[in-house]
Amino acid sequence: MNERRLRRVALVTGLLVLGEALALVVGVRFADPTDPWVTTQHDLLLSLDVLVGGMLCWVGTRSSIEAWPDSLGTLLLVAVCVHIYRLWQVVAGVPNPYATGDALAATTVLKLLAVGTLFVAFAAYRADRSANERAAGSG
Repeated sequence: MNERRLRRVALVTGLLVLGEALALVVGVRFADPTDPWVTTQHDLLLSLDVLVGGMLCWVGTRSSIEAWPDSLGTLLLVAVCVHIYRLWQVVAGVPNPYATGDALAATTVLKLLAVGTLFVAFAAYRADRSANERAAGSG
């Protein structure tokens, strides 16, 4: 994936993750704080989405991938694991799962695919860059 496309994917993924988190904050968290969905665990998962979405929007607008922080890979890996956990909750029949309906489960799958693709592309980009730096240093 070239640099320009990687930046676009990061920005679109960031907007998707951040937008869904903010919609849940406003639509569920603030609209009805007594809703059974509003739990500390779900608040932590929402906070992670705000962090990941905001970070991806920020790095997606950076002029160069070279300026992206190395810790982004770790953050993306954590986001992938969290989205897998959210889907596991649905499959395992956990009471009060994060993805309570079909729409939220479908959005979770979409976000998992987007964040997973971005993680793999970012890791491949970093690996290629490291290999090129080693080759230039030994030549």
